[in-house]
Amino acid sequence: MMCGQMGYVCKCDLQERLKMVKIAIYVKLLRCLKQLMEICTLQLNGFTGLKTH
Repeated sequence: MMCGQMGYVCKCDLQERLKMVKIAIYVKLLRCLKQLMEICTLQLNGFTGLKTH
């Protein structure tokens, strides 16, 4: 593909790729946060469980 000739198409392609990368990173971050939340709630449940016994 000729970038000089189709500069606009290349720019759009780059923007699309950036969007995809951003979405991928966002999804990964969300998954990490979800896992952290699960670990935290498990630990909190463990602590409250220890306190009640």
